[in-house]
Formats: sequence, C-alpha cells, structure tokens
Amino acid sequence: MVVPNMCNPDYRVVKEAESLAAAGYEVRVFCTWKPGARVPVLEEFNGVTYVRREWNVVGLIKHKLFGTPLPTDTVRLNNRYREEDEE
Repeated sequence: MVVPNMCNPDYRVVKEAESLAAAGYEVRVFCTWKPGARVPVLEEFNGVTYVRREWNVVGLIKHKLFGTPLPTDTVRLNNRYREEDEE
C-alpha cells in the first residue's frame, strides 16, 4: 500500500492493512516522512511493516505523467523491494 502521509495515525489505512495481515498477507505500507518527525522510519506493528521515506510526491506524479527522472531515494527503495519479492 502507498499513502501520501506518515500513516500516524491514518486509521482507515491501518485498519485495512491489519485486516490483510490477519488474513495471512504480507503487508507493507509505504508512507511519507519528514525530518524531525517523531515517528520511526521503519516499524512493524500488528503484522504490518511501515516504511517511511522523505518522498517528493509531486516528483512521483511528474514522473508518471511526463516521464521525468524519479528521485534517487525512490528508485533505490523500489529496486530493493522488487529484489526481495523475487526471492
């Protein structure tokens, strides 16, 4: 799941993610993060892994619409989880 906030708290997302985890799915929620935020960058809670990164959401939209280059952090994160899924 991908959400455009820190998911702390976003009860709608948390409820859906925890329901999927309880049904046996491996669930990762990719969230935004801001420097100085008092939430962990990576945490696992109730079977759900929350991955928070400082994302440029506008940059992602521009990439999808116009093919502009993705922020380097986003590319690395995407490649890392793609490799894990292939194992």
